[in-house]
Amino acid sequence: ALPEQVSEVVAEKESKEVEAKLAPLVLPKGERWAVSHPDIDLSGDWKVVVSEDFKSQYDAYLRSLGQPQIVRSVALSII
Repeated sequence: ALPEQVSEVVAEKESKEVEAKLAPLVLPKGERWAVSHPDIDLSGDWKVVVSEDFKSQYDAYLRSLGQPQIVRSVALSII
């Protein structure tokens, strides 16, 4: 490969390797989804950072789902 084509060859090789790793996975259906790279480990302990802005956005999200005020207030009180 010519020097300017080396990066294209490497990218193609890496792409094929990633495709090979992803091949046995069952991918989600729908238009909106993402899968992390097979080498990424997302296990561990996670904590939601709760701010007033987060609560406001979460309340708006629950409202858009049609949740009544009582459900939203309970949900917001336990996060």
